[in-house]
Amino acid sequence: MKISHPQPGDFGLTRISGLTGRAVSLGQRLIGSGSYFTHAFVYVGSGEIVEAQPGGACRSPLPTDRRVVFSDSNLTGSQRANIVRAAVGYIGTPYSYLDYLAIAESRIARIDSLEEFVGETHHMICSQLVAQCYADAGIPLFPGRVSGDVAPGDLARLIGA
Repeated sequence: MKISHPQPGDFGLTRISGLTGRAVSLGQRLIGSGSYFTHAFVYVGSGEIVEAQPGGACRSPLPTDRRVVFSDSNLTGSQRANIVRAAVGYIGTPYSYLDYLAIAESRIARIDSLEEFVGETHHMICSQLVAQCYADAGIPLFPGRVSGDVAPGDLARLIGA
């Protein structure tokens, strides 16, 4: 489900342009998660998001210059607060494009090396950040899946975007 007025704790999806957007799009196709959407983030309220960026996860203004869709979750106030708290706690977490390769390796070989990779490097791409914030709040978005095995396209399919 998609909404246009997010509440803190909702996750959002958008498309990024340029070389980075093309690289993410290619990475998603390689892992079988192709989608129009190439970027994910957590809405933390007051027009701000927490997103994974090449320089590390950061707090940024909500994008207004491009199409954005949001999840429409039936979350309690406590769950929303826990998601936001988790997102803010990940500010500064490093990001690496190599994480897409780790996801691809994990999906192809059907191994748990991705969980080890994320655990050892402490890197997260944008969609992993979203999934981890929800998991930290006790809301697994993809039960039974290795924790870091999430791309923006997976989140888009989850909400029917």
